[in-house]
Amino acid sequence: SIMRMKKIVSAACFLVISASAHAGIFGDSGDFKCGREDAVKAVQDAIRDDATARLQTAFITESDQFTQSRESYSNVLKTLQVDIRGVSTTRQDESAATCMATVSVTLPENALIAATKTPGLFDEFLQESGVFSNGHVTWKSYLYSIKLADNKKDITVSDMDNIAAVMTKTAWAAVNKDSLINEVNMQTLGALREEYESKDAQLNAIWNDLPDAVR
Repeated sequence: SIMRMKKIVSAACFLVISASAHAGIFGDSGDFKCGREDAVKAVQDAIRDDATARLQTAFITESDQFTQSRESYSNVLKTLQVDIRGVSTTRQDESAATCMATVSVTLPENALIAATKTPGLFDEFLQESGVFSNGHVTWKSYLYSIKLADNKKDITVSDMDNIAAVMTKTAWAAVNKDSLINEVNMQTLGALREEYESKDAQLNAIWNDLPDAVR
């Protein structure tokens, strides 16, 4: 069914992202914390890279779900923004940290329309702390981990699978909006038809049971 793109699981459970654009920044201080601007930027880049990889994989392995060109999905994905705010460090040592933050993905108009018309579109990725509301998919108190490489420039980002998956599905839903809505409408019509036929059968049975004089 076009309504349910399967959850894509990354081949790797973590992503390594280069912070070479900020060469030396991580190593300038022993203060390797989650809320540093360079750390947050690296996490955002890692999520985008993961979402891009997921999209490429899904386009090949679930080709029946992707009815438009690869570029049409990729172009939507490029426009998506990941907002990470209220970042705190819950545990840290010299080269690793466990982080907590509010993470949200803003849905573009077509994806928002599709998600509003398709109940539960993102449910499998929300877990306990996620919610789809007001045009955003948001996770509060989301936990993830970062680890600094020996070169003091690269970090490993873990536990961001749900955010990357929502970005991939958002791009898919935005492009496939019309198909999704058409399928929902067909399902609604089918349910109404079944309800009508069931009630009609009940009324016919009651009518047939009536005495001839009453009928």
